[in-house]
Parts: sequence; C-alpha cells; structure tokens
Amino acid sequence: MRALARFFRAAYSELPAQVWWLCAVAFVNRAGTMVVPFLTLWLTIERSYSVVEAGWLVACFGLGSILGAWLGGLATDRVGPFGVQVASLAGSGALFVVLGRLHGTLELGATLALLGLVADAFRPANYAMVAANCAPQLRGRAFALLRLAVNLGWSIGPALGGLLAKLSYALLFWIDGATSIAAAALLLALRARLAAHGEPTERIPSTGPGPWRDRAFLIALGATFAIALVFMQFLYTVPLQYRRHHGLDEADIGLLSALNSLIIVAVEMALVHALRGRRELPIVAVGAFFIAIGFGITPLGTSFLFASFAVSIWTLGEMLESPLLMSWVASRAGAGERGRYLALLTMVHSLALLLAPIVGTQLFREPGPAWLFGACFVVGSLAALAFLVADRAARGGPSAGRESKARWQD
Repeated sequence: MRALARFFRAAYSELPAQVWWLCAVAFVNRAGTMVVPFLTLWLTIERSYSVVEAGWLVACFGLGSILGAWLGGLATDRVGPFGVQVASLAGSGALFVVLGRLHGTLELGATLALLGLVADAFRPANYAMVAANCAPQLRGRAFALLRLAVNLGWSIGPALGGLLAKLSYALLFWIDGATSIAAAALLLALRARLAAHGEPTERIPSTGPGPWRDRAFLIALGATFAIALVFMQFLYTVPLQYRRHHGLDEADIGLLSALNSLIIVAVEMALVHALRGRRELPIVAVGAFFIAIGFGITPLGTSFLFASFAVSIWTLGEMLESPLLMSWVASRAGAGERGRYLALLTMVHSLALLLAPIVGTQLFREPGPAWLFGACFVVGSLAALAFLVADRAARGGPSAGRESKARWQD
C-alpha cells in the first residue's frame, strides 16, 4: 500500500508549479461551463426556436470554434500564449453576458459564431503554455493533469447549471461569463510566475518543416479526426442507444457520464506516469483501438452493468490516447510553431464535434444502431493503424520536434 501511495505521489510531484497554476486557470474556466451544455434547451424553451432551428444556431458556435482554434494557434506563435489566453477568457466572458440578452436570429447566430471563435482561441494557447512550462519527458503527465482539471470542472459546471436553469436561464449566462473573467483575472495575477515560461520576448523562428509539410503529423491528424468522430458519439447517439434500446433513464445516463470522469480523475495521471519513457504514438494507437472496442460493443448488451463495462473500455482508450497524443504533437513542433500544431489538433476535434451528430444520427436512424457502432469499430481500428503509420513516418523522417533551448525550466 505504501509503495502504491509513493507511486501516485511521484506521478504528481515532479510537475513544475507553473503547470499546476495553468491547470488551475483551466479548472476555474471549465467549472463555470453552464451555457453550452444547455444551449439547445435555452434556444427552444426561452427563445421558442424549433429543434432544427436551434441546431443551425448551435452550428454557428461550432463553425466559430473551428476558426477560433486556428487563429488562437496563429496568435500564440506570433505574440505568445499568455495574451491570447487572457483575451480569450475575458472576451468570451463578456460575450456570454451579451448572448443571454439577445433575441433575434441574425444577432444570435452572429454572436454564437463570435463566441465560438473567441472561446476556442484559449485551448491551443493554453496547451502551448503548458508544454513550454515543463520538460519534454513530463509533457504526457502535464497534459494528463490538464485533462484532470478540465474533467473536475466539467463535473461541477453542467451539474450546477442544471439546477440553476430551473430557477432562471439568465443566471447561467451571468455565472459562465463571471467565471471566464475570473479565470482571466487569475491568469493575470500569475503573470510574474509565468512570464519567464513560454512567453518569449522575441519571435522564435520555426525549427521544422511546419505542420502542413510534416507527413507524420498530418497522418496523425487524420487519425485523430477519425477517432474523434467515434468518440463524439458519446454525446449524441450513445444516449439515444441507452434510452431506446437499453431502457436506461436520464439518471442512469448521467451516472455513466460521471463514471467516465471518475475513472479519468482516479487513474489517468498514474497511468501516464507508468508509461513514461515509451514512444507515444504506439500507445496512442492502442488507446484508439480500445475506443473502437468500447463503442463497437455498445449494442451487444442492454444492462447498466454492461454499459458501465463498455464505458470503462473506451475510457481506458481515451486515457491512453489523448494526453500522449498532445504530448507528441507539442514535442513534434518547433518552439516557434507549437501554437499552429496544437491549433490544428484542436480544430480537428472541433470539426468532429460539428460533424459527429450529423453522421451519427443519420446512421442511427438508417440503417440502424448496429451499423453505426459497427462502423465505430471499423473507423476506430483504422485510426489505430494510421497512428502506427504516423509513428513509422516520424521515425523515418526528420523530426520537427527540435527543442529550443531555455524555453522551459524545471
């Protein structure tokens, strides 16, 4: 037991204080996430739009987020990640408050697109600054800690938002805006601690071929999009499967979602720590295959216990895939292009978030759930193979991951 306790302590203890502070900022921001999970309900209940009309308006947010991820990464490489994060947090906080007061279709669509752009500029900047604040060999655990902070925040925000929505939807916009601004204020308060880490005083030149000419990265990017299409079904078609074919109610579905977060919080840091020193992409490939299995077996059982087993399988895959993929991408990029690399990684997730409900619900309706989840297994397995191909390409070609000296400190 003591050896296990020492192992878990070691998984957390080696990370620099700067990484912990950046994760705290991400936690504060995510803990206030209340508007987006209830956006469709707000549009249909409070603004009287049909489900289809609400879907198109929410799509405006998704389109804005795709553009915002790219612009955020570009700005990160040009001016540094600190200012991008502050502007994104403060700007999105103000836009949340404005959004809650709007009624017209045109102004709602335009504001949602702008909100998606401003809010999602935060992620590549945050990823880049986390990477810059720790040694390459610690990046897997740093991103695992960031995911832990985000999952903890996610377990608070939507749950509290659901309770507040019963009182007044307007409260969601004010609180979401306030927590975004609070996260910006916290980041500003930490500037003295972070100024020497990942915030260069002059433009760092590119040290590799760039993301669009990096064959290994582009292959991994395609594989990431494929596995994200599979994974996003948890938000859209998996609840339909649980409700209509498993006979589970909303409370059961909520518990299954909580199970995913609980496993990540309890296990992921230690798991990534145990895998330190190993090549990342082969492990990412294994993670993608577990995701494929977890979603592929979803229609094979109908009990809550079986659903919990399937969730555990793809959650294991998620823990193997996500933090180590971010670590590989951050290390693959040169210091002067890390923002663009991480922006493209963010963009493919945003694109998958936009397309997954369209593709998933169509397959769920016709030819049916068995075909949908069978396709999830096939696509996920192909993504796993693609990650192995990317690893081979990375070993065979010149690496774009040359580190710029003095860009991080222990």
